Amino acid sequence: MAEKKTRVTPAPTPQAIGDDAINAGMAVVPSGDPVRNGEDEINLTRDYIAQRAKRTGPQIDIWVQPTAPAHAAGRVWIKTT
Repeated sequence: MAEKKTRVTPAPTPQAIGDDAINAGMAVVPSGDPVRNGEDEINLTRDYIAQRAKRTGPQIDIWVQPTAPAHAAGRVWIKTT
């Protein structure tokens, strides 16, 4: 009788929590700091998300119509029939 082979899945390499935040210049909670008021940390992360989500590039106009609009930088035209 043939010996049954089993597949062993290697354990994933643990990722350091907070490294991405540090590399992006964000503050992290120190590992020994008990977070008593979690709302402050939640609000801080939401502030970071809001700061990163702000548009810094040009605004884009999207026109969906049968005739081409006047040319302007950042204008996208989708022709309809």
